[in-house]
Amino acid sequence: MGLWSNKRVSLLPKGTQGVSGERLSLLPVQKEGAPQTGPKPEREIAAPKPRIRAARSWKRITILSCFGVAGFGFAVALMAGGVYWYSRSPKTPKAWNEKAIQALYVGTKFVEEGKENTLRAELVFDLWNTTGYDFTLEAKPSETMIVMQKVRSEPSLVDGLGLTWTVEHGSGTGQLHADGIPGFSREAFLVGPVFIPAGEAVRVDFWSEYDIFDIVAAIGNDEKIRLSDPAQQRKILKHALADTDSFVLLDKKNHYRIELPLQDAVK
Repeated sequence: MGLWSNKRVSLLPKGTQGVSGERLSLLPVQKEGAPQTGPKPEREIAAPKPRIRAARSWKRITILSCFGVAGFGFAVALMAGGVYWYSRSPKTPKAWNEKAIQALYVGTKFVEEGKENTLRAELVFDLWNTTGYDFTLEAKPSETMIVMQKVRSEPSLVDGLGLTWTVEHGSGTGQLHADGIPGFSREAFLVGPVFIPAGEAVRVDFWSEYDIFDIVAAIGNDEKIRLSDPAQQRKILKHALADTDSFVLLDKKNHYRIELPLQDAVK
């Protein structure tokens, strides 16, 4: 062999040569994790995941709403049942109010009717409305107004159907007959109703009629009938009301009990 050999001698350090003796690149090797200086690749946009949590929340709200509506309906049905039961249950009777309308006796007058041997007594009372509400004494016949008589012989009430009433007319007004002629008009004096304002007193005429049977029973067959005689008038009234302590008006609408005392009327 000569001094020169055809075999290439590597100038690289011995540790840098490969096993095959080929020359290695001197370019620096980029390490993993090192920041890249070139353009960054576009990021992939991830597809939105289904909102499972939100769907579960709406489902829960819907279920709770259904339960709420059902509970409200049950409460309404329960209240309606309670109202129906209360309306059908027996009620405690309301006590009669005896102080709402107070009656004060004023006097008695007599009017001879156009019919023969008939006397009409006019019992005058002031009715005082002690309540804070207006009151109307309804005219007869009425489904809500009952007229009774309180008798003396026993503690009971009897029918007082014949009693009628109307408000007393003042002297500043005149009454007309049905034909328009001024004078006494029976219809004008015997028709109610009577309006009594709250806290006010109204003078009311209560009328009771007595016919020949009452008259004969009071004065006897031997006495001549003179209905214009005040003594005979008093005698007839006293006999007719001998067993009557008072007239009692029962107003079923307001549950008022109005008592008309007759002790002074028959003296």
